[in-house]
Amino acid sequence: MKNIFKSRSFLIPFAVCLLPFVIGAVFYRRMPEQMATHFDYNFQPDDYSSREFALFGIPAFMTAMFVLCICLLETDPKKRGMDGRLKAITRWIIPILSVVVQCITISYALDNSLNLVRFIPILIGVLFVLMGNYLPKCRQNYTMGIKLPWTLNSEENWERTHRFGGKMFVIAGLFMILAAFFGGYAAVTVFALALIACFLPTVYSFVLYKKGV
Repeated sequence: MKNIFKSRSFLIPFAVCLLPFVIGAVFYRRMPEQMATHFDYNFQPDDYSSREFALFGIPAFMTAMFVLCICLLETDPKKRGMDGRLKAITRWIIPILSVVVQCITISYALDNSLNLVRFIPILIGVLFVLMGNYLPKCRQNYTMGIKLPWTLNSEENWERTHRFGGKMFVIAGLFMILAAFFGGYAAVTVFALALIACFLPTVYSFVLYKKGV
């Protein structure tokens, strides 16, 4: 466990997690006292926080989540069965997301005409497509994937559920990207697609379980 914190696979993405702090320090004086940190279903700001929290508090939370994620990966008793590429993606999602969130927060504060209605659905859609492509490669473990009592107890259930879930995530992701061009309905569409993509594999897995898989 101690060795992982000295490895390049941890140190490089951890360094990327620190980039938002540097970006925040560079733009600190140009930011207003209150910055938008939460957006409603139409991607309009509905909550504001101090610039200190927006620029440094959120990146600190993301960094803590990254470290927790690494710890969970390394303590998983079935980690040897995980696909190496999937582990790499898992290590990089939070650092990249942290930089993107910081850039969006600062860009919106500098120019609130930033078209989040189009940008956010595309970003989420791309993430879903990526996850969908790698879900079928995810071997049985306690950290990543669709972790249900039935998938964890049956390797066949796990594999079939993740193949099905991968297809659902890719389809949902593509429709999310298309939804970015439908204006006011984009947020509702993205939310509905995310629910469907997560719900259907759960139902599918339960049906397999009832069939004895």
